[in-house]
Amino acid sequence: MDQQQLKAIIERYLEGRATPAEQAFIAQWLDEIEPDEFFSQTRDSIRPLKNQMLTDETAPDDTDLSDMEWDQLEADMLAGIRRGAGYEAPSFPGEEKRIIRSLGILKRIAAVLVLVAGGTAAFLYLRSWSVKPATAPAAVVVQEAAPAIQYQLVHTGAGNTKKITLPDGSIVTLNKASRLRYPAQFGKSREVYLEAGEAFFEVHTDAARPFMVHTSELRTRVLGTSFNVRARAGKINVMVKTGKVMVSTPVTARGPARDVVLDPNHALEVDTLSYSGRPYAAPAWIATAWCARRLEFRQHTLSDIIKALENRFDTQISLQSPALGQYRYTATFTAANSLDEILDALCLVHQLRYEQRNNKVTIQAINN
Repeated sequence: MDQQQLKAIIERYLEGRATPAEQAFIAQWLDEIEPDEFFSQTRDSIRPLKNQMLTDETAPDDTDLSDMEWDQLEADMLAGIRRGAGYEAPSFPGEEKRIIRSLGILKRIAAVLVLVAGGTAAFLYLRSWSVKPATAPAAVVVQEAAPAIQYQLVHTGAGNTKKITLPDGSIVTLNKASRLRYPAQFGKSREVYLEAGEAFFEVHTDAARPFMVHTSELRTRVLGTSFNVRARAGKINVMVKTGKVMVSTPVTARGPARDVVLDPNHALEVDTLSYSGRPYAAPAWIATAWCARRLEFRQHTLSDIIKALENRFDTQISLQSPALGQYRYTATFTAANSLDEILDALCLVHQLRYEQRNNKVTIQAINN
């Protein structure tokens, strides 16, 4: 893709006319900009604007800034980028939550500056965002930009879970070793970011504002439902308990973006390299097995029980033979029962045994 094609896509993106595929492409392109590169590119793009504007006879009169105004423009822009990139992130010792600023607006401006570095269009776009001429011809009024979105960042340790109530009343149960970012206040949209780990969502119904969960490049969109999202070890899993969920995958080298609709008792698992995967049947109770205080099995197959145990204990369990997965069990376990205790009980019923190595469990028949 050449520079002009990329510029055209970004212009459509900024004007709200980009296709879903183009939106996904731009999001991925912007996310790949590292903070240091982001700062350097923007700095190198702002400085040539001054020389071009001073020699551009077609530029409007109100673009004639003094040296001091140019220096202030560069300083303000770079200071904002530094803050947005996390160079001056505030900290609150002893707190699990902290406020961080969105890079969205800054990245959009930087994208335009990088593409049209040294051109009039970049200056006019930047000026329309932050500076307006006053009624007096020679005066300049600096207009305050719209406030940046403030986010809450909540994380859990290796041995605890946490229940969170979002601004709209939706409830999120965050699994151990997980991280969730969400706005302090929802606006016209309800978007949250599961940056790591696993969470079970019970979404408050609001037909006017769909609820969206971002996980890496995957987007899960709902109106009002309950579902589980898990992002670990290069895989993302979405499992639906109630309602309907639409999962959107990004454009990749292997294919276009696609939308997958999941009904209750169904799930989708994709890997984060190809974003390929197919829906499969998954009993609703499996989605909440990890956050339930009790595990109750009523003539459930060993295959289904294994999925629940993998979900709850964050481990991988395999069967030496698929036939073992058809064994059925009726049992109840509490949060006090360890994985070893549960496996011991399951194996005793049907004369099985198991081996554990590097957080992986293999179940097999005793006579093997």
